[in-house]
Amino acid sequence: MTIYKKEKNIRIFKIFKNIVHFFLSLVYVLFSFVYSQENAENKIPETLENDAELIHFGPEINSPYSEYLPFISPDEDIIFFQSDRPGGAGQTGDFDIWSSVNQNKKNLYPQFSSPENIGHPINTPNYEGLASFRKLADNEWEIYFTSVPSQERSGPAGTNIYYSRTTQGKWSNPEPIIGVNTHFNDRMPSISLDGRYLYFSSDRPGGYGKDDLWVSEYDFERKFWNNPVNLGSKINSPASEISSSIHTDGMTLYYSSNKKGGVGGYDIYVTQKISQKDMQSWRNPANLGTPYNSKYDDEHPSVNFGGAYMYFCSNREGGYGAFDIYRARIPHFAKPLVVISLEGRIHEEDSLKGIEANISIESSDDSRNISTGLPDGNFSANFINNKIYKILVSAPGYYPQEFTFDLREIHIPQVIRKDFHLKKQTGLPSKFSFYISFYDKENKFVGPNVTYSINSSLKTKVKPSSVPEKNEVYYIINMPVPIELKDKENLVNYLQENIIKVQALHKGFLRLEREIAPVHIVDLSEIPIKENYDIRFMMQEGDSGITEEPETVIEETQKIKHILSVYFNTNMFENIRNSKDDILEEIAKAWIESPDVYLEVHGHTDAEGSLKHNIWLSKQRALSIKNKLIKLGIDEKHIIQKWYADKRPASTNLTDDGRAKNRRVEIYLVPSNNGI
Repeated sequence: MTIYKKEKNIRIFKIFKNIVHFFLSLVYVLFSFVYSQENAENKIPETLENDAELIHFGPEINSPYSEYLPFISPDEDIIFFQSDRPGGAGQTGDFDIWSSVNQNKKNLYPQFSSPENIGHPINTPNYEGLASFRKLADNEWEIYFTSVPSQERSGPAGTNIYYSRTTQGKWSNPEPIIGVNTHFNDRMPSISLDGRYLYFSSDRPGGYGKDDLWVSEYDFERKFWNNPVNLGSKINSPASEISSSIHTDGMTLYYSSNKKGGVGGYDIYVTQKISQKDMQSWRNPANLGTPYNSKYDDEHPSVNFGGAYMYFCSNREGGYGAFDIYRARIPHFAKPLVVISLEGRIHEEDSLKGIEANISIESSDDSRNISTGLPDGNFSANFINNKIYKILVSAPGYYPQEFTFDLREIHIPQVIRKDFHLKKQTGLPSKFSFYISFYDKENKFVGPNVTYSINSSLKTKVKPSSVPEKNEVYYIINMPVPIELKDKENLVNYLQENIIKVQALHKGFLRLEREIAPVHIVDLSEIPIKENYDIRFMMQEGDSGITEEPETVIEETQKIKHILSVYFNTNMFENIRNSKDDILEEIAKAWIESPDVYLEVHGHTDAEGSLKHNIWLSKQRALSIKNKLIKLGIDEKHIIQKWYADKRPASTNLTDDGRAKNRRVEIYLVPSNNGI
């Protein structure tokens, strides 16, 4: 027994030893992984000087004073920056906002004009700077900038963010951003190109360090800024995060931080949104490395539209003053996403009048709204490639338009132009539906054979339909409303001109023939006008003359025969275009041989002109041919005249040849038992 216990203890010891060894190995692996990840994150990238193309602007921009926090317009046409150089609104040493225009747009190396102070009311004797700009679709500008409260500028204590925009080149009086500013220091704004997100730096409570980056989303419908959200611990640290700059792609964020592990003081970092909807969902920030960052302070990167070049400021050695402005080629790993810009106008279909419209944009991971402005109705929006966007353009009083923007095959930044032409809403329905039901004297449903005609047009058979929501059986007659009708006055005329004739046949009941006058049924006082109307007919018992239930009712269309078409020039109804009048003589000879037949003449037009005009013109064409046939000896009582305007085209109305085929009168031969 003693030997057995000893062996058992040895086995237990070996098992315990193996378990300890396994856990020690696991701890080692985890430690090695974490260590390698930390080293990977702290590894500083190095870009060759030639690849970086780092340049220091000369005296055309920089001076012995500070040129700080540059903002480059997406097209690199103009640069804005903060400076305390002489010539400002206040004493030398006070910061103002300045601008300079690129005079060498065709060359890769920009050449800027002598900087100009953007003046009052933006700049005052107090502090102004740390600005972000947005060029609007109407070529005006918005500015979000940092300043302090004063006698002419309201706001809480500390630095605040203010807003202004130009009208015909003149800046409006700046106003504080309500809902964003606090009694702490709110500064260094960066506005997204669509105006939806405002990024900024603040030392307000609720952050992770001294200065954190925050964002507020603009509610376009209610027209106010929502409560700001902290960008989260992936971006913010116990140190300071400042001078954020959101790229025109709306996804790539550049900023500066003096957190541990950098090259020098403040370093430039880059990150991207993981989710468009989650403001705290970002990729791990990457340090841009050298030579973009130095052992000094490198701040406020501003990247052009194509994502090729970055402007930033630094107090590194070799400059003219405290801070100078530099330009460099973006390293590949820090490039923004490919941006496609959609620009255009929204205006009325029949004029160039601009419309103040809403543009709803949806993709698989984003939804947003932008709006146009008056008087031009211009708009501009940025999109990321490799996606499909659904765009809905809408405005009160106009029919909306949908557009699919497929960017899956576009891989180069570009600007695409598209205008939207919105059609005014008439307030009229597209059709009227008459739900007709038939009953006997005991109020029991009768299912007769039913035909109908509108405005004496050819009869059409209609089958009974079950309508579940009404628990009834109806014969539904649809009466389309032409889109040419502009208002209720035109609709009244249309309803007066189009009479519905209904015929019902059923064994054991008298033939029922009724006329429906839509103008007396449709309620034009309702807003919107109702589309569906119920009509009940009672059938009287009696001898219908039907010996057995017919399978079908003989329709006028079944036994008439088309024998000739004659054509007319535009707006003409007297002279036949395709031949002389003698083409009708053969018809007259045929009728004289069979005088018991009838002729139908159907007048038609192309789709040019108004409906009212085309109704008149098609009637005149039919009447003209009818008169010619009477002169050739045909009894007037045997000629049936009908007209259809442009509602029964023989060909397309999109070509000259097609429209020529539609300007016609058709002549039909009708057996005597189908006559009148």
